[in-house]
Amino acid sequence: QMANVVVVVAVAIISLIAQRTEGIAIERISTENEMLQCSSTLTNKSCFVINGTDFYKNLTVKSYMPCCTSCQSDPMCNGWQFRFETNECKLVHGFPKIKKPVHPSQTQCTVGTFVPPPPPMPPAPPPGTAKSVLYILVDDLRTEMTPYGHSFMQTPNLAKFANSSNTVLFRQAHCNSQMCVPTRNSFMSGRRPDTTRVFNDGIGLKSFRDVGANWTALPQYFKEKGYFTTGVGKTFHPNSPPNFDQPMSWTNLTDFPYYYPKPIPCSGDNGKAVWCIEDNKTAVFEDLQILQEGQRRLKLAAADTTRPFFVAVGFHKPHTPYRAPQEFYDLYPLDDIVTAEHPDFPTDQNLTGLSWFSCLAEGAQYPINHSMSYNKSVQQLLRRAYYASVSFTDHNIGQLLNTVDELGLTDKLVIAFHADHGYQLGERNIWCKETCFNLATHVPLMIRTPGVHHPPSSTYAMAELVDIYPTLVELAGLPPLDPTHKNEPPLEGTSLAPLIYSLQEEGEGKISKFEVANGSFAYALSQYGRARCYSDYFSNKNCDQRGQGHFIGYSIRSAGVRYTRWVNVTISGDPFWDQVIAEELYEETDGVSPDPDDYDTSEMTNFAYHPDKASTLELYRVLLSQHFNFSIAQIN
Repeated sequence: QMANVVVVVAVAIISLIAQRTEGIAIERISTENEMLQCSSTLTNKSCFVINGTDFYKNLTVKSYMPCCTSCQSDPMCNGWQFRFETNECKLVHGFPKIKKPVHPSQTQCTVGTFVPPPPPMPPAPPPGTAKSVLYILVDDLRTEMTPYGHSFMQTPNLAKFANSSNTVLFRQAHCNSQMCVPTRNSFMSGRRPDTTRVFNDGIGLKSFRDVGANWTALPQYFKEKGYFTTGVGKTFHPNSPPNFDQPMSWTNLTDFPYYYPKPIPCSGDNGKAVWCIEDNKTAVFEDLQILQEGQRRLKLAAADTTRPFFVAVGFHKPHTPYRAPQEFYDLYPLDDIVTAEHPDFPTDQNLTGLSWFSCLAEGAQYPINHSMSYNKSVQQLLRRAYYASVSFTDHNIGQLLNTVDELGLTDKLVIAFHADHGYQLGERNIWCKETCFNLATHVPLMIRTPGVHHPPSSTYAMAELVDIYPTLVELAGLPPLDPTHKNEPPLEGTSLAPLIYSLQEEGEGKISKFEVANGSFAYALSQYGRARCYSDYFSNKNCDQRGQGHFIGYSIRSAGVRYTRWVNVTISGDPFWDQVIAEELYEETDGVSPDPDDYDTSEMTNFAYHPDKASTLELYRVLLSQHFNFSIAQIN
């Protein structure tokens, strides 16, 4: 007689290799003679427990057989678990993590194997004209750099890239969520957060794979088109999706497993130090490791002339801790560092407490709350450390681009560079990214396209990071994703390629004819979740700011206006549009002239409660409802 709690676990059939995990040998069967049906292979054995984070689908069935056969018929499934006491069937995707067996005296379990689906057909070769792609990502980087008009910044390599032939610099590119996990799930899947259901640490899902196991991610699309795809550093966010989306997105994992060196903390203050200066002759830097492996894989990819490649390299800096070699700190004398003009949160301008945030990473070393800003010396220390980290990253990107030149690929590669979101360095007493202000959404974006004959150009089109996926596909010469092939939702960005092509006839900083004719890039959308205890932000007491998300700020940005609406949401991220907590309306001063970003005066006055701005407020309420697909009646 079985015990009350009985678990049947099916282990995927993958190879003839006996894989040993925590001392337990697990046979993986693949020959025809050994491919037995579930019912005939069940025997009483010890129970192997599969880690629940690998489950992607829950079913309710009456026995283990429908659970097993459901897994057999699903191409995404290679493992299943059935619980007799709840009739719950869980399907597993990826390589299951096997834990130690449960002793038979504690419970009786059975282990089954199943016939796997047939292997997928090899991808058709890409078109002969298909272009290779180098995709460069940076974490926490704002537009405060030389190409965007900030001459004091030492970023010569990005300036050289921006000024090189066939490069387009986007002066108004914005992320779709202002935190690492949701923004990377968005642009690496090509869908907005409302579709990925990944919002922040406390709202929604952990990965777009939790809702879209069959979705085609950005590098996966190129892989399925016959490209060699390989990734280094921080592209997908660690563990979101699990294992950097291996094996789905990357090629030849035996020789080229995804490479991600963990960030190295500063040694001071028990590892909580926000910044530190290291000796570049003795210290180990994860970004140098990322650079070196990225160069190696770029060379190996280029050596294979039988197929194009997609190489993704993600640098960690200037994400905290600001850990960089001495030479990059030396570029910024401490006394020359200019601090924020308005380092205090403006409590007299109708700004909601939801718009302010204290980044816990900085707070570990320098405690902060709404009413207490840092003194000038601390602000200078933090800004200098951030700027040094930016210059360190600029140096590494320069080395990577030098490798492109050495390989003779300068005029052959599509190269895209952008950050995952923006950043605030003390403006309004905010030292992080997690807000709906322009500094948090605005990102640097540059794209170089071979064969597009125009001088270095820039545009004020409102681009979004969700546009990157369709843009790289089109610039590479590939057909757009067909969502009906796997019954997946369509991509939600708009290709920037027609705009890039149209700039062949335009000059520096002009609005392209394509942009004027189509109006496709008039607005940028973003959204960010906020903790339930927002009312405690000003006191910063008893408030887990990352763990209890129950509000989302939905924001729309045009060339001259930003409107943000904060509403109640469920823990899954479903909004109650009629339960408005606060509204924000700002008249923007940047993005309408060639001047650099105005970091110190924009978005200081909230006009949402000014009677003379009522018509503008109503217009942007309607625009927000149209772009986020809800009824305007829900917010009146």
